[in-house]
Amino acid sequence: ARWDFWRFQNQTIPQPLPWGFDAIPFFSTVRYLQRPSVYYYLNLPLYWFVSGQSLDIRVYLLRLNNVIIGVLLVLMVYLIAKETFPDNVFITFGAPLLVAFLPMFTFLTGSINSDNLANLFFSIFLYLSIKTFKEGLSLWRILEICLIFFLSLMTKRTTVAEIPLLLILPVFFLFRVRSSDRRVLFRRLGM
Repeated sequence: ARWDFWRFQNQTIPQPLPWGFDAIPFFSTVRYLQRPSVYYYLNLPLYWFVSGQSLDIRVYLLRLNNVIIGVLLVLMVYLIAKETFPDNVFITFGAPLLVAFLPMFTFLTGSINSDNLANLFFSIFLYLSIKTFKEGLSLWRILEICLIFFLSLMTKRTTVAEIPLLLILPVFFLFRVRSSDRRVLFRRLGM
């Protein structure tokens, strides 16, 4: 009420004020209230830490957490660019700078939502995939990729874009084979 929420929604301020977002009819159709993301579970310890503080303090702390996630995302873009183009300084430093100064990224980083964590998990997935392709497959790396894939899907369902990448990754390993024996290649392709 103090921040004019109802005025911006062209509604009158209800009396008495609702106890939480669940009790506001405007939010009753919002799916996130029934199916919370991993992002919100990760924020619970921070929220409990300042639960006795004013709503403003709690919101600022959660926004600060999202800023940290945004910084980690920019770092992951740097690592992906460095891994992919190790000799190109322009791309290595330009890619993370481009991401850091995108207006929508800046907006999302300053708010409380699951998009930044989904983007971070997606970038970790890409980074691990690139490292796996360059260094080779191991059981530990498969477990890392599967864990990040699972966390991505539990954070935001738009990360289903990882599924085709996950399916294509084994195909890349087939063509890494330097064997002159085509039967080995065809056996691997069949597998």
